[in-house]
Amino acid sequence: MFSAGDAYDLWWTGQEFKDMRVEACEQMLNHDPEVFAQFQAEKFDLAIAHFHDLCPLAIAEKIGVKKVRENAIWYNKENMYII
Repeated sequence: MFSAGDAYDLWWTGQEFKDMRVEACEQMLNHDPEVFAQFQAEKFDLAIAHFHDLCPLAIAEKIGVKKVRENAIWYNKENMYII
């Protein structure tokens, strides 16, 4: 999938994944309100999300988590960086 093609092919593939993530996030945010009430009762202190999928941050907002963190990991052979 990613080994051949031009920039347009890569862009198009990214758009397809974006559309799937948006649809999945909408479904998660419209899930059973009792589930979100249970999450609110847990009183989470922090939510962490990967920069490719920010839906967890939307869920954190919905359940009232005040501290959120977008996370990225960069690494090479010698080092790993968690941002």
